[in-house]
Amino acid sequence: MWRGSYAAAVLAARLACAAVAAPQEEDAAFLLVGAAYDVDAARLRSLERNVAAAFGAAERLVFLKGVHFDGSAYSPDEIAALERTTIDAFKPSVVDVRSGDALTARFEADARKLGNCVWPNGRGPEVRYGRASERERMVKRVSHWWGALQAALNGLAAREKARGKVFSKVAACRADADVVAPVRSASSLQTRYVYATSDPPDALWLFGDRASAEAVLGTYAGVAAVEKAATCRTEFAYSFFQSWFPVCWAAKRLFDAGVRVVADPNITGHVVVHTGGGHPGRKELTGFATDTRTTFLAGNAYDANVHARPAAAACVGMCGPWCSKKHNVRCADSCPAELLKMQARKKPHIGRIRGAPP
Repeated sequence: MWRGSYAAAVLAARLACAAVAAPQEEDAAFLLVGAAYDVDAARLRSLERNVAAAFGAAERLVFLKGVHFDGSAYSPDEIAALERTTIDAFKPSVVDVRSGDALTARFEADARKLGNCVWPNGRGPEVRYGRASERERMVKRVSHWWGALQAALNGLAAREKARGKVFSKVAACRADADVVAPVRSASSLQTRYVYATSDPPDALWLFGDRASAEAVLGTYAGVAAVEKAATCRTEFAYSFFQSWFPVCWAAKRLFDAGVRVVADPNITGHVVVHTGGGHPGRKELTGFATDTRTTFLAGNAYDANVHARPAAAACVGMCGPWCSKKHNVRCADSCPAELLKMQARKKPHIGRIRGAPP
C-alpha cells in the first residue's frame, strides 16, 4: 500500500513538472543572482520549476554571494553545501558561488563615485541620500546589487562567447525570491517588453530581447560610462528611486527603440528582504510598495502607448506601471504643482521604500 501511494505521488509530481515546463528555447537563459542568505533546497527547486523550466531556459547560470541575513559570510563548508544544492536543483552550465562579498568586491572601489553621480547630495527625488546613513546604504546598493547584476551579465557574455551564440531571451531572478506559480514562457514574450514584478520591482525580470537585458543588468557599467564622460548632472538631473533605477533608467534609454516596462501579474510569490538590521521582511511580488500603486499588464499584445517616456516621470522617481498613490498621478504624466513644491522642500518621505535588495 505504501509503495503504491509513493509511486502515485512520484507520478503526480512528474506530471506537475511536465505541466509547467515550457518547450526548451535554445536562445533562452535563466540567471539566479544575488545574496543567498538562507537559501534552501525546496525554494531552489521551486525556482527551477516555476521560473527556469516554465520560461523554457536552455541553460541556467548561477551567481551567488554566500552571506547570511546578519551579514556574516558563509563558511567554506557552507559554500560547498550551497554549491551542491544549487547544482542539484538547476544543473547549471555556470556556477559562481563565493563567500561574503567576494563576487562583487571589484565593484566596491567606484561605488561611492557612481552613487554620487546618480544621487547627488540633496538633489532630485533621492533627497534622503543626503543623510549619512542613507548614503552608505545607497553606496552598498551600487556595489552589492548593481555589482551582482554586472557580474551576472559578464558571466552571461562569457558563456555566450563559449557557445558561439547569444541568448536573445533572459530571465533574471533575485536569489531571495520565492516564485510560487509558472512564469511566462520565453516564446510568449513580447520582444519590446521588460516584464517586471511590482514590489520590489527588481525581484524578477523577463527580457524578450538581449539589448533590454544588457541595459538593465549592466546598470553599473552604464552609470560608470556616464560618470567617466562627466555628464552626471545632465543625465541624472532627476533620477529614479532605489529599486526602480535599473529598469526605469533602461526604459528611458531604450524608449525610442520601442521598449516598454510592464508589471506582470503572472509573476506571483514573495521575497524575504534584508531590512538593514539583520532581520528579514516580506514583500509580495504583486503587492504595492509604500506610497505607490501599480497598473498591471492587462493584455498580451504589445502596446507602445502602455506608458510614456520615463524621462517625463523623473520628478516622481518611478516609471511605467508605477505611480504615486499619494498624488494620484501616473509616473509618466507631468508632475503636479503640489508634488513639485513638496520636492522643493525636500520632504524625505516621498516614495520611501523600505528594505534593500541583496
